[in-house]
Amino acid sequence: MSDMDSIGTVRRLRALCAAGYTHKDLAKRLAVNEFWLFAMIEGDSDTVDADSAARVSALFNQIQLIPGKSAEARQRARARHWASPLAWDEDDIDNPAAKPHQGRQRALRFPERYAEMRELGCKDTEILRHWNIQPESLLRQLNRYRIKPSAELLKLAKDAS
Repeated sequence: MSDMDSIGTVRRLRALCAAGYTHKDLAKRLAVNEFWLFAMIEGDSDTVDADSAARVSALFNQIQLIPGKSAEARQRARARHWASPLAWDEDDIDNPAAKPHQGRQRALRFPERYAEMRELGCKDTEILRHWNIQPESLLRQLNRYRIKPSAELLKLAKDAS
């Protein structure tokens, strides 16, 4: 099989990490060695064999709209400024000159940030850990914006008091 530029493969893998998929989960889904996957995500190779690129592309198309379960993977990807799957135009993701569509850069208000975390599949316990706040603090914010708290959060806040 011939080799090709790895940029699209790297972008797809990074985007899936940004969506909450761990290296381990991606390696398992692709039936590849975790070391190969890690090296590919880190951009250690300028090329990838066509078969691997096709498998990554197929997986990306299959799960790009399904949030992964790892808040840690999302946080790590965010810290590294990796674009989410929706930031990439399918016609441009393989183009080395293309840039992700990140939208306007503005600070999100609490309701938007909270809704985004929930839409990504994060539970309140993960949000507490990610934001490094106490249950009572999250409960206060939800009440302030008239957002119904989860039973899980109510129990955590009650247990903490």
